[in-house]
Amino acid sequence: MEEIEKYTKLWDLPQGYGNNYDHPYWVEIATTLKHEMGLTGIHQCHKILDVGGGDQRLAKFFTEHSYASLDIAPNAMGPGENAYPHTVTDISQYRGHANEFHWVISIDVMEHIPTDLIDDAIANIWNTVTEGAAFLISTRPDRGGKKIGAILHMTVREPKWWVEKMGQYWSKVSLVRVVSGEYCLLVCRHSKSCSEKTQSESKT
Repeated sequence: MEEIEKYTKLWDLPQGYGNNYDHPYWVEIATTLKHEMGLTGIHQCHKILDVGGGDQRLAKFFTEHSYASLDIAPNAMGPGENAYPHTVTDISQYRGHANEFHWVISIDVMEHIPTDLIDDAIANIWNTVTEGAAFLISTRPDRGGKKIGAILHMTVREPKWWVEKMGQYWSKVSLVRVVSGEYCLLVCRHSKSCSEKTQSESKT
């Protein structure tokens, strides 16, 4: 089953798909990553891209910032529901503008990407941001694929693997949290400031 077909089927289920960001479990994760990104107060970098944003439930944590989302499923956003900019594409194929956003946040997405496309996905995220990216990455086999008879977690790896992989692109990779057998939280940053990265790349 193709990746786009999987997530189209999941969003077509009566209960829909995606994380419940009203639940304390997910509220704590989202607020923790936001804190680690340094976006809990006034901050010069305010453009956020939610990779795997689905129906934009995560947007409520970024009301003071400029928020946009991206998702592979064409039916994740229903007609008339799109309150923020939304792009339908696979992040491994995304060709956004360099330095278009300051931060990417991606919760429960990277493990869904086929392993041979992980590098493309990370490179595309790296290219589109001036500051960095925050990730929650599941480190276990999925439980939800049985709903549609498919495997969802295509890249199940230990946190160390993800740290090393991210380190091939980002100058600073912080392993914020590890819940053994469940997930890890990572915050990755460029070594240069917003203006320095933009200026240096404009000269190339």
